[in-house]
Amino acid sequence: MSVFKNGQWTQIFGSAAKKKRFSREDRRGHRSEARAAASTKPSTPW
Repeated sequence: MSVFKNGQWTQIFGSAAKKKRFSREDRRGHRSEARAAASTKPSTPW
């Protein structure tokens, strides 16, 4: 789960095993990664 703590976004995991599994996961090319990259662009050019 993502949480905003001390001015930064961080992850909270249910167990040490899940934390380890998520750290090994390769998210490149996943839909959520593509959506995150698209949302960082400004909607109107300056």
